[in-house]
Amino acid sequence: MPVSRRPRGHSCVRCNRRKIKCDGTQPCSACRSASVICSARPPAKSRQGRMKLQKLSTPTVSNSNEAATDEILLEDEGHPRYFNEPLWGHLSKELPIVPTPRDVTQATTSTCPATSILWGPCEYQSIQSFRPAPSLAFQLWQIFLDNVNPLSKMIHAPSAQNIITEATRDQSRVSRGSEALMFSIYLCAVNSLKKSECETTLGESKNVLLQRYLTVTQQALVNAEFLQSSSLIVLQSLTLYLVCMRQHFDHKSLWLLTGLAVRSAQRIGLHKANGSSLISAFEAEMRHRLWWQILLVDSRAAQFAGLSLDIQMRDFFESRIPLNVNDCDIRPEMTSCPPDIETHSTEMLFCLVIYEAARFSTSLQHAEAQDMARIDEFRSSIQSKYLRFCDEAIPLHLLTKRLVQGLIAQISIKNFSNCKDNGTTNIPVTNRDAFFLWNIEVIECTNEIYSTECLQRYLWFLHGLFPIESFVNILVELQHRHQGVMVDRGWDAISNIYNTFMDTDWVPCSNPNDLLYCAVGKLALKAWQAHAIYRHPTPLWVTRLREKERAANNDPLENLLFSNVHEEIESGGAFEGAEDIFQNLHINWAL
Repeated sequence: MPVSRRPRGHSCVRCNRRKIKCDGTQPCSACRSASVICSARPPAKSRQGRMKLQKLSTPTVSNSNEAATDEILLEDEGHPRYFNEPLWGHLSKELPIVPTPRDVTQATTSTCPATSILWGPCEYQSIQSFRPAPSLAFQLWQIFLDNVNPLSKMIHAPSAQNIITEATRDQSRVSRGSEALMFSIYLCAVNSLKKSECETTLGESKNVLLQRYLTVTQQALVNAEFLQSSSLIVLQSLTLYLVCMRQHFDHKSLWLLTGLAVRSAQRIGLHKANGSSLISAFEAEMRHRLWWQILLVDSRAAQFAGLSLDIQMRDFFESRIPLNVNDCDIRPEMTSCPPDIETHSTEMLFCLVIYEAARFSTSLQHAEAQDMARIDEFRSSIQSKYLRFCDEAIPLHLLTKRLVQGLIAQISIKNFSNCKDNGTTNIPVTNRDAFFLWNIEVIECTNEIYSTECLQRYLWFLHGLFPIESFVNILVELQHRHQGVMVDRGWDAISNIYNTFMDTDWVPCSNPNDLLYCAVGKLALKAWQAHAIYRHPTPLWVTRLREKERAANNDPLENLLFSNVHEEIESGGAFEGAEDIFQNLHINWAL
């Protein structure tokens, strides 16, 4: 084997990892003795080089639409922050002009709830005095069953009801894990209600109740030692907490906390096939349910933190999805799992459709070419397995059918994007038109869901699923398209979203406390400016966005600081809007 001299000062990778002296040859003597490959360790970058904000790579520009960068470094709180999620590439020009919290650090002492749950008082404190009266406890439980459970299905309702019933009879017999689960349920129930519903149904302000149960739930998790616990019920409590509060967290904190849930799940083996004799058939099924919810909430958080899923996380989506059975079909004492129900719809309908879409979407991650045939097969499969049993008179069934329309369009968008990312530079105009229309269909489906009265109970969950990727794609296309039926349809879709939510804090793309939505709001104004001469008069939402931008520029201290959860709660909650959670790369509808 030829031997060459390595530049002085650079140990090989193996010697550096083992903390031993490297003789600098190639291969070095230590690696030769061990009969292993000797790889040179690249020199460390200078501090100036590390801190310099720069674009890492730029994909090919296709047709009239300027493509987004795949990897970028942007300043955040005075330090470089890495993004490799394509959604943020479209917004890279908008982000640097937004002042970072570093500029106003001295003016605030507020903290994020994600910080307080980890760094608040970390010793046990009794919370028995905060347990609701039995009548209120069962009222909150029923709200959870109606509004939250159908969309999450990570707990076994009969078992949870037994816990709540036992707690109302004898508080001293409730374990710390069960206590954490109860308060997570109460928190989710309150969060799912509108302000007016809260006051009418529960007799108290939503702000007051939400803050109360948020604080107590966090303490319950601390009491249950959630950072060290290997209990499934404690992890269920943490996951419910994250699903409930995600719209109130900033994206960075949410991603870190969902990562904590993923690591906790891995620690107890949720990501592995459950063939151990230590795990009952019932627990194995509940582990599958919980694992998929964790995957979905982490996928969504990753995209909004500006990161795509790593290879390991994508592989996790090959896990078996939960059974298509009702809670009454599984019991803790059962010795084997029942077969899937194939003759009618079950309580798992909504979740299973999302899981199927998540898994299929992830399988297209590295498609070499457009594969519309596979997408058509997937559509037929979902229709055959689930949708043919749906009754649109049932709100959950109606929601699922409407959601599937958007999901199929988003999967088509992802397939198109994969094709483009794999080097297809000359994309036919017809394909670009299809791409534009798919994105419009996604937003139109979203508008339809939000405007349907019987689906209002689910909006708390859907606010965290807002398809921001399609919203951005439409705005990018509208910068280069000025007239025509598709253009009118695109502007109608954008306008309907803004008109629906302009006077709320859930308005997508205009929340002044959110870095992502500030950037998208600026993109919306830029798209309108490129189009203004073709459309008159200026709509109200454009005027209002301009006012918000001027206010933010004039008072960055008040308008551009990331607010903590209590500020967001008092204002009704931030519209963290979100995407298709199961499509980690360009879209993510699943969670």
